Formats: sequence, structure tokens, C-alpha cells
Amino acid sequence: LVAGEVRLVIAADEIPLELARILEFMNEQMRAEVWGVELRYYEASDGRRTLVPRIIGDTAKSYLNRTRNSRAPAPHISQEDWLQEYIEPLDPRTKAGVDIMLEFLNERSASVEVNNSGYAISGAFERVSGRLAYLFRIRQDGSIRIDFGWSKTYPQLNNEQLRIEIQQEFNQVLKGNLKTTTKSHSGAPSFDASLLTQKQVFSEFQIIADKYISLATQ
Repeated sequence: LVAGEVRLVIAADEIPLELARILEFMNEQMRAEVWGVELRYYEASDGRRTLVPRIIGDTAKSYLNRTRNSRAPAPHISQEDWLQEYIEPLDPRTKAGVDIMLEFLNERSASVEVNNSGYAISGAFERVSGRLAYLFRIRQDGSIRIDFGWSKTYPQLNNEQLRIEIQQEFNQVLKGNLKTTTKSHSGAPSFDASLLTQKQVFSEFQIIADKYISLATQ
């Protein structure tokens, strides 16, 4: 996930044409691989049973995209060039919010770098185990993602009620502008960086973020 390399497999006894078209479209448009596996069940007259798989989602275009990517991986882009390419064209308040978030991360000695896929700048913190906890990401559209995805694997955050409370606290200080893509409290809610340009919001955000960092790195 950190590298942006994902393979999604959807298995069903029957995959309708509409879903097959969606899978093919996603395979052509996304870096991730998205496959459908249709498992048809057959029973012979003598009682023998078998499952016959059919792979769905591959197209000539998606195959060429994957082979090109495998032969010529995307070159790593510097943080300065990434900011120039993706953040500079955004509105001034969003750019200012990204600067504030970067300063916040650097002040706390986070590992701040463009991830391998180039879609975001990651802010990671060293845990007591020596491994990194990836907690924040600044995305190309100027939104900031709070990564709760792996937080339940951290000893101090394996309590679901605690994770719910932290997410609610983030949402409260961000004035209800924390956008979620799932009902789970182990997802990756996000907000527009421009919100951090409000002094009161950023002041309260730092308190909750420091609490989250402290728990995640123990």
C-alpha cells in the first residue's frame, strides 16, 4: 500500500456483463490491478463436481500499460519538484495549508518523502520497534489524509473505541470537514489543507495530531 501497488480480486459464482466492463475500465485507468474471478460450478451425470474459473478484467490496453510500467518504472520525483508540479497550481490557501502541514511534520522529525507511486508525500514516524508508522499523507489535490488503516495494529491503538474517539476529535477541530470513504474507523479520512490556515483550527489540530502520533509510535 505504501508503494501504491495493489491487486484487487473479486470472486463470485457469476460476474455480470456490467461488472465485467467496470473491472476492465478500472484495469485500464488505474495503476492497481483489478481482477474478477468467475467460478462456475458444474456437476457431471456421474456425480463428479468441479469449479471452472474464468479471469475477467484484462484487456489488451491494460496488458500494454502493465508491461510498459514493468519495463520502465516511474522515476522518483524530488519533494521540491513534486510540490512544484502538483501543489503550486492550487489556490493560495491550499498551498499555504500544505506548507503548514510540512512544517508540522518536519518539526516533529517525521520522515517526509514522496512515496514510490508519486501520488502523495508521506509523513512517517519512527516507532519504538524501529519501524515506521505512516500517519499522514499530503495528496496531489491538496488534501491531507490521516492514515488509520494500520493504526489498529499498533498496541496503543488496537482499541476500536479509542480510534473512534480520535477520529471524532479530528473531525470536531476540522469543523466537520473530515471526509470519510468508509464507515470503518480503520480507513483514511481526509480534509482540505486550506483548513490549517485558520489559526484556531491548526492550534487544536496540533493537539489531536500529537496525541495520535504519541499513541501510534509507542
